Amino acid sequence: MGRRYFYHMTDGMALIVDRQGRRSRSRKQVEPEALCFARQLMQEAPHQVDWSDWQVSVHDQDGYAVAHLPFPANHA
Repeated sequence: MGRRYFYHMTDGMALIVDRQGRRSRSRKQVEPEALCFARQLMQEAPHQVDWSDWQVSVHDQDGYAVAHLPFPANHA
């Protein structure tokens, strides 16, 4: 069914830990999914949050970092 990936989010001070993870059939899906999770958090949080320092750090089921992506610049 694919490997499990964990999408942790941080601005260097606050940390949102993905304890459940999500399975992906392909490593190619990790980055688009990371940006989707970032956008979802941006939409659900208060509007006054400064997202410029936030990033998504994706780790595989073995704990290896596989991607680090900044949050999208736009909030849409």
